[in-house]
Amino acid sequence: MKYEYEISAPMIELQASQNEEISKYQRLESQRLGTEIGWRRAADEWFEKHFTDWARAQRQVIDETLSMTDESLEMTSQLDAQEMQPV
Repeated sequence: MKYEYEISAPMIELQASQNEEISKYQRLESQRLGTEIGWRRAADEWFEKHFTDWARAQRQVIDETLSMTDESLEMTSQLDAQEMQPV
């Protein structure tokens, strides 16, 4: 069960980020138009206009984070190997 929790946490963060972006879009468009556009319309328009760029940016952050993690693991492995060698 622990494994499922670890996998789902990043997905929850991505969903929260997406919802935040839609809320910002809704607020700005409502102000621009002078009338409340509603969540559904805001979500539909945001997906059409901004989802691709948002997803690309999220993917870049994920790739950079994984790269940093890989480098960290590699450094740790090298240190462990050094510690295990006889003096």
